[in-house]
Formats: sequence, structure tokens, C-alpha cells
Amino acid sequence: MSFDADSFMNQQVDGQLDTVVMQPPEGDYRAMIGEFTSESGFRTFTVQKQTSKRFGEEMTIFQPPFVLQSDPRLAEVQQARNSDEITVYHQGIFLDLTDQGGLDMGKGKNVDLGRLRDAVGQNAKPGWKFTDLIGAGPVMVKIVHEKDQNDDTKKYARVARVVKIT
Repeated sequence: MSFDADSFMNQQVDGQLDTVVMQPPEGDYRAMIGEFTSESGFRTFTVQKQTSKRFGEEMTIFQPPFVLQSDPRLAEVQQARNSDEITVYHQGIFLDLTDQGGLDMGKGKNVDLGRLRDAVGQNAKPGWKFTDLIGAGPVMVKIVHEKDQNDDTKKYARVARVVKIT
């Protein structure tokens, strides 16, 4: 099937659309790292806040998806979303980069990424690359709800912490 934007634009819609996405309850869940691409897993932006010491600096964030494992607390969410797979994204791992655009391997740099790699047993892996994280786990993630910065009536589930399962 190919998408025809002209026909789509003129299509009549008589029903109402949902206005709320049901989120998984806050708490700790087992999860695996899901699929991501260079476009979906990373976000680069320039710091706009003039009071920030990093004003005008370009920052890159890694936002890996976590697929929550089977859990009775998710049944209502799965039913509402009509999906067995519930994916929640990390709130963002800021990356320290070198002037050449590589990972800064210096002391105290990329600590949160190091913690994620450690949680999935990859922190000491030679030749490691970001794609090695796809499908890695299981790990324990802490899900929290955050309000939308532009709309107090909207909440989003985010991964706030990732730890190794012992």
C-alpha cells in the first residue's frame, strides 16, 4: 500500500480520537532494551537557556527504549493500547563527546552510559558499539511519571533508573 497524501487530506472522519495514552503504573519492572536507530535513539540540540553555563553549546542525548517484561500490573495498559508490548523510553543519557564526535573516555565522563553498559554486562566488552545494546538485558528499570512541560494535563512514563538484576 502506498500513502496518497491528497486523498488522505480530504478523507472525512466522523468519530472521536483518543486524547490520552494510558501509561504503565510507576514502579520497578524487568525490561529489555528495545530496537532503536540513529534517528530514534539520539537527539542533538543547542542549549537555549541563557542562564545555563552551557548556553549555545550543542548537546547529544541517548534515549534508549525499554520493553517491559510480562507483569500483572501491565494488563490494563496492554488492553487499553491493544498491544502486549509496552515500551518506555529513558529520560535521556547525556553524552560527553570529543571534538571529533566520539565518546569521551576520560575519567568522570559518560558515567550514566557506563552504568547502563554495566547493567547489561557490556561495560568491559572490547569493540563495543551502541547497537550491541539492542536486545540486551534483562535489567530492572524504575518507571516514573512526568508532566508534559507544555501541558499539565498530560503525563508521560519515563525510565528514571536502570540497574543490573542480581
